[in-house]
Amino acid sequence: MGKVPCRVLAQKKPSAPSNSRKTVSFDFVTIREYPRTLGDHPDVASGPPLTLDWDDHVQNIWSFGLDDFESNRGPRRRGDQLIIPPQVRRQMLIGYWGVSSREIKKAEENAYRSTTQRKKSAVFNPFMEPIETFAQSFVRKVNRRSWRSVDLIASETA
Repeated sequence: MGKVPCRVLAQKKPSAPSNSRKTVSFDFVTIREYPRTLGDHPDVASGPPLTLDWDDHVQNIWSFGLDDFESNRGPRRRGDQLIIPPQVRRQMLIGYWGVSSREIKKAEENAYRSTTQRKKSAVFNPFMEPIETFAQSFVRKVNRRSWRSVDLIASETA
């Protein structure tokens, strides 16, 4: 993995050690481009998931001074601008990286199966059962108390 060299400067106030502040500063930015390949991530909405191919060599490395990087980089992109459409992912996998259509189909099925299992697990999570039981009990108690207060008010007015 690429690491960005940094300095940690500790500025301590002698009178108040609990108020010490640490700052981080960066001298330069290193960008490493890794090859992408067919992935297994279940959060893909449709199409084949992509992942970085960590086992392969780094394709490109660029280093910039921090000020140069900040002054020349483009505007930040929104989340929806970072999504690669499913058809483009398929074309990239087949055309650039030589992945077969069969492998893509299998990865899509595995991702869908994992997504479905995650949804089921979220619904039937055993850690949620005590919370649900407490919530149901609480609602019953509130309802009982509200009915008791209605009964008390009715008996006092009679």
